[in-house]
Amino acid sequence: MNICIVTVYNSINSGSYWQAFALKQCLEDYGHKVFFLRRKITMNSSASVPYQMLSAVKKLLTGKITTIGNQVRIFREFKSISENFQEIELEQLKKNSIDLIVLGSDTIWNLDSQYFRETYKVYWGGCFSDIPVISYAGSAANISRKRVDERPDIKEYVSQWRAISVRDIHTKEILKELTIKPIQIVCDPTILLTKNDYTNIVAPITDKKYIFLYLFSELSLSQIQSLVRFARKNRLKIISGIKPRSYCDETIVNAPHSFLKYMLGAQYVVTDTFHGTVFSVNLRKQFIAINRNKNKVNQFLHYVGMGDRLIMSEASIESALDMQIDYVIIRKRYDELRERSIAFIENVMEEMNAK
Repeated sequence: MNICIVTVYNSINSGSYWQAFALKQCLEDYGHKVFFLRRKITMNSSASVPYQMLSAVKKLLTGKITTIGNQVRIFREFKSISENFQEIELEQLKKNSIDLIVLGSDTIWNLDSQYFRETYKVYWGGCFSDIPVISYAGSAANISRKRVDERPDIKEYVSQWRAISVRDIHTKEILKELTIKPIQIVCDPTILLTKNDYTNIVAPITDKKYIFLYLFSELSLSQIQSLVRFARKNRLKIISGIKPRSYCDETIVNAPHSFLKYMLGAQYVVTDTFHGTVFSVNLRKQFIAINRNKNKVNQFLHYVGMGDRLIMSEASIESALDMQIDYVIIRKRYDELRERSIAFIENVMEEMNAK
């Protein structure tokens, strides 16, 4: 089949890139030809040249000159690897005989975001009336039901979907109010690929031992102190994966391949992001996730029986990392989620081929 994925595949975000890549890889492994609906890049999008130029000017004016080089390298890597995705315009779907639209994954239904409010008809499937639509691992992030009610046509779009899957309980509860169709919770596409799949793409860092810090927000002073103590006690470097931090030994270029090779090679991971958490579990890392009240992070960890890896903003990182994870115990629920997700994809494909 010819399949068109509708997701955020070309933002300057490593997690977004890898979820798009993994779903594409999975579908191609089943013999399908995969396209991505060309995404509208607005002036406020991190993937736009004007946005990057304005960001560089702000850094120049605030004295952060040394970070501009990294910004350029990150932007170039994203632009280069985005060539892995074959794009298609909305008007070209019929011409290219698209058989199926897949909405997801990622937070494409986050109506708290101005971008997704402006483009909701695309991401909720309102532009594909004559092509079958399914969702795979879509997420509404932390939105309230009120956000959906503000756009009553969304209910009509959802009623047309052939099969529905989401990646978190909160999103399932939102959609349950819009349809009587079954809604299945599935894994993020990055889990569909194994550690061996990822090491075939990039080689892990092996020349040093380190804690990989993949944080969007900041640690408290007490947490920084406990992290540094733990690193010194275990003779580990602290490597920041998003931005420079004074207590870190190194900062890497925050782009997909760099993220992956440092994640693969890490002895420990400290994160507050969804994909930082998912990759940690998938690659069987010793890790902790700082609790920022994100439904997608908290619900995933509780779902796979790892809620104890969530720590509050004042909790000791040293104590948390000292508690080793026994993956033999928790792997059963994780594997069940992955197998159920693969079965969802296979069942959809069988139904499509039967028609």
